[in-house]
Amino acid sequence: MQELTRLGPGAALLAATLLLSSVPAAEGQGSYPAAQDPYVNDFAGRLASGDVERIRSLLSAARQATGVQATAVVIDSIRDYGTNDRSIESFATHLFNAWGVGDAARDDGVLFLVALGDREVRIELGAGYGDRQSPAMQRVVDQRMLPRFKAGDFGGGIYDGAAAALAELAGWRPQAERAPAATSSPQASGLGSKPAETTRRAESPAAGISGLAVGVLALLAGVGTAVVRGVWRRRRRKCPHCGLAMIKLDDIEDDIYLTRGRKEKEAARSVDYDVWRCESCDFTRVKSRRRWFPPDFADADVPSLPQVTRPGSHSSAGSGSSSFSGGSSAGGGSSSFGGGSSAGGGASGKW
Repeated sequence: MQELTRLGPGAALLAATLLLSSVPAAEGQGSYPAAQDPYVNDFAGRLASGDVERIRSLLSAARQATGVQATAVVIDSIRDYGTNDRSIESFATHLFNAWGVGDAARDDGVLFLVALGDREVRIELGAGYGDRQSPAMQRVVDQRMLPRFKAGDFGGGIYDGAAAALAELAGWRPQAERAPAATSSPQASGLGSKPAETTRRAESPAAGISGLAVGVLALLAGVGTAVVRGVWRRRRRKCPHCGLAMIKLDDIEDDIYLTRGRKEKEAARSVDYDVWRCESCDFTRVKSRRRWFPPDFADADVPSLPQVTRPGSHSSAGSGSSSFSGGSSAGGGSSSFGGGSSAGGGASGKW
């Protein structure tokens, strides 16, 4: 500073100006785009209206069924917003947290960000997933999204990527992708062919005894299977975070950890959910158990959704509401998002 004063007032002012201008702005400053829709925000204006509706319907249905809030954002370039983010990963994390995507207690939100001008895509995950799902999201980007983007099908790439990601994260698939129930045709079932020939079988005591034995064996096998399933279901589990033993919550306590969609499935007796909690670090894990005769086999086998939550802090943001009030002018969150946050987990790709 003494050297600057010796240069004289004019030279000192010029040197100070050059010095200050050389200091880079802090990353993340600036104005992120304000959300206009809870599911699809095409700020680049490049998606066809039909694609926008398909993606919106997909993400809305997923939220209704699982409580997981996912949103898709299309921009031209991350440099258009003056945030000084140097990568799509940084931009996605800051945008995710500015909007508050996902449930605040579970941090289970998902952001699909596509920068068309930069030719980059990012799947940003809520902090509740940790790093466990990042490899699976990388496969989704590489196998489901990038091939579509390279062909110029941006709407199809976002839809396919979102559907695949939600299947990995929440075990949910859109109705059109579920295996149809087996249907019988006259040819397959024998109906419409020539009448079946009837034969008379002689009734004998031996035949009756044989049938009774088969019935008893089937009953014993069913009881044995139920016992094995019960023992396996209640086996001791270790917390993946701290390594200590987890406890299984009862049917009343576990309700605060279940989304509305899962509660409805339990009420319909198609799936039963077990919630395990670590008393040391409060980590929780939800595991599904298929009923003996679930009415909807397509929805019965739902993998557990990682949740980081504490009793008494459960939020109802996963109720599936589609109301939206718009974001703030600085890109802040809105009442439609649940206040979730991201720690930077996810996957990226460039085409």
